[in-house]
Amino acid sequence: MWSSSCLSALAAAAADPPNVILITLDTVRADRMGFLGSKLGLTPQLDALATQGVIFDHAYSQAPITPVSHASILTGTFPQYHGIRNFGDRLPPTVPFLPDILHARGYHTGAFVGSIILDPKNGFASGFERGFDVYNAGFHRQKNGERREASMQRRGEVTLGFALEWIGQQKGGPFFLWFISGTRTTPITPPNRSAAAFQTPRTTPA
Repeated sequence: MWSSSCLSALAAAAADPPNVILITLDTVRADRMGFLGSKLGLTPQLDALATQGVIFDHAYSQAPITPVSHASILTGTFPQYHGIRNFGDRLPPTVPFLPDILHARGYHTGAFVGSIILDPKNGFASGFERGFDVYNAGFHRQKNGERREASMQRRGEVTLGFALEWIGQQKGGPFFLWFISGTRTTPITPPNRSAAAFQTPRTTPA
């Protein structure tokens, strides 16, 4: 957990503040990650990234609910403090919030989310837009006959495209980017190049 006072002091003291990129994956099992011991070969890009960083193999989510756990990540606090306990709970404006703190320190801030679960306007993450210059979401409840990917979620590469476009526009100052892919949420429709890895019950992520 981080503290707002510690983060503020570091940001203020840094002569050349670094860019910060936070990537979160929704509904991904640890035992499917190669860098955490899986032999299924499902996460080659994450495995390569892990070789260049630090792995926390005893990191635990504060709740099995997306808005609750992300509120803990972005506030550095437990659910009993930040007040998010279920879908649709509003993040109180008085709770220290990482994007808000960095924005106040001169950071450009952008969020690019992959599903309605973290959409603050039409979904279940009210108050999460605080401190963001851009919060790219725009989902809506699925209608009869409408595809899920045309309403409640979108493929990771689509969300990534928006995020990369935003990064390319950032000039003159540090930025904070939050990117979350929600395409691991059922129903799973992997690209054709990856479909074979998910054809047996033993290799289908939950």
